[in-house]
Amino acid sequence: MAFGRAETLFRSQQQEVYREIDRLFVWLLLLEWAVAVVVALLVSPASWRGAHFHVGLHVWAALLFGGTITLEFLPAIPPGIPRKAFMAELERRLEGASARLAEAP
Repeated sequence: MAFGRAETLFRSQQQEVYREIDRLFVWLLLLEWAVAVVVALLVSPASWRGAHFHVGLHVWAALLFGGTITLEFLPAIPPGIPRKAFMAELERRLEGASARLAEAP
């Protein structure tokens, strides 16, 4: 009887740890995207047309494509789901995203 209760408590605490780690990685992914945009702005060569400064195409690509990729996967994958289910959901979303990119003009 005590073993069953211990197993239940262990699984519950394990799921809570999984959820906390998943939430941490969400913030890490968002931070990584923001840093990529900042690095693209600071490290890349500036574009000038006469006296006007222009942001390069690669900065817009980092902002838009990075944001699309990041925000595509965050809301639909709840924290703490089993890894097999996570991989199946991730695969489904990647296929959907690549299909939408292929359809874009």
